[in-house]
Amino acid sequence: MERRGGKVFSHFGSIEKLKQVYNVKLGWELSIKRAPRGMCVSVIVAHHYLLSTSLMLVERLWRKLEEHARIVSYRMESNICGQRWWWTVTNPVHAIQVLASFVGVTCSDAEARLTWIGL
Repeated sequence: MERRGGKVFSHFGSIEKLKQVYNVKLGWELSIKRAPRGMCVSVIVAHHYLLSTSLMLVERLWRKLEEHARIVSYRMESNICGQRWWWTVTNPVHAIQVLASFVGVTCSDAEARLTWIGL
């Protein structure tokens, strides 16, 4: 991240950096990995972050992934530690871009493609 005139600009960099941004900004644990039919994305929201705002944000992320990355399957698990959502998407490049833009990180098409190749 760099600071210019009072605004903070985030540039993509890597999946690890994106995971860190999700953790700092939202308190979520982000996981991304290859799946047989595309890519599996999961977020874990800890119990102490389970407010209606967090649940609305998860739903908003879900809708964005559905719209841009073609979700083929999803599931949710709840336990004493919090809640976890999994989505399998068939368009991983767009999914990476959606995940980045969701937290205000800029990610070009080329960066997303290189990230997908590197997974």
